[in-house]
Amino acid sequence: MDHKTLEYYGRHAREAAAKYKAVEQSVWRQQVQEAFPAGGRVLDVGAGSGRDLALLLSSGFDAYGTEPAEGMRAEAVRAFPQLNGRIFSFGLPLPEDADLGGLFDCVVCSAVLMHVPEAELFDAAFSLKRVLKEKGKLWILVPGPRPGLNAENRDETGRLFKPLQPEFLTLLFEQLGFQLLRRW
Repeated sequence: MDHKTLEYYGRHAREAAAKYKAVEQSVWRQQVQEAFPAGGRVLDVGAGSGRDLALLLSSGFDAYGTEPAEGMRAEAVRAFPQLNGRIFSFGLPLPEDADLGGLFDCVVCSAVLMHVPEAELFDAAFSLKRVLKEKGKLWILVPGPRPGLNAENRDETGRLFKPLQPEFLTLLFEQLGFQLLRRW
């Protein structure tokens, strides 16, 4: 995880969490229920405000999250007390010795990979594979182009927003043994 980005989320956790919680989730909820087996064990990598993790829990999944920014973890638990004890402090790449309580049927990585420096992207992808059960599903969401970035792909706050093309990510994960099942 990019250090400047992590520092931003640590300092601005309350405002970032409020912004993310305000996003409409009905389409996301429908897609999750179509993509993942009911009741499966799911890991939300980069849980942020806790919004998606809370939705996964309320949808009947045994859901956990990772979030490296302490302030964001605190905001998530404040807004969704049911997340207490379900959010680990890891960022990407996930450490090899990370104790996540076992492997997962599914991993969600929503709007996170663009914050991972290019030199760490392969290790981040490999760490996602490592926490999945055999035949597990990985769901990656990437944002579209972000205007106003500087030459280092940073916004005015210093956060890294590395542009990632879906085709590049598909190739990267296929090289790790994944198979594209569906693309929205």
